[in-house]
Amino acid sequence: MSDLFCDIGNSTATFFDKERVFRIKPDRIREYAKKRVYFINVNPLLESELKEFDRWIDLEPFVNLPGAYEGLGIDRKVLSLAVEEGVVVDAGSAVTVDLMIRGSYGGGFIYPGRRSFFDAFRRISDRLGKAPLLDFDSEFLPKSTQEALGYGFVMPLVRAVESIAKGRPIYLTGGDARIFERHFKNAICDEKLIFKGMEKVVKEIGC
Repeated sequence: MSDLFCDIGNSTATFFDKERVFRIKPDRIREYAKKRVYFINVNPLLESELKEFDRWIDLEPFVNLPGAYEGLGIDRKVLSLAVEEGVVVDAGSAVTVDLMIRGSYGGGFIYPGRRSFFDAFRRISDRLGKAPLLDFDSEFLPKSTQEALGYGFVMPLVRAVESIAKGRPIYLTGGDARIFERHFKNAICDEKLIFKGMEKVVKEIGC
């Protein structure tokens, strides 16, 4: 097996072997301890364990994103590096939106992920705890509670992203990317986007 790339989150460790993407639970990560792995990590519970893996290379110290603000997450930095021009939407546990302009970071925002968004409605009322309908016709306003819930989650984000993009390309990635894809006119869905950013970092440092 060739060198691996790994994006470690709080609930999933996502690997890329230059051909396929696969996911495991973070508590299984030691199974790959002897592999050569380039990684980024946002899971604080794994920091000490990862230091024991001699062949694992943390890319965070080598990431340089022009225009980035202090405190911008390493995952958002690497995703942004994968794009020269456009808006990157990462639809995971939270949804992050980041703008790139001529290779420089132009800002971004964070939106609740699908589970957090709908859990908030369940806490308001049992009547709002219905399964949302996410495959709706965005040309018309909803006429059911399920459609209204789905519309309220998807369309404000779609409209915000389109207003930021101003005709630039829109890139979608993350586990819920397909939910949003059907509601954009011309978006590029790419589950390997973060690994393209990681590959760019590795190439720049000559590792």
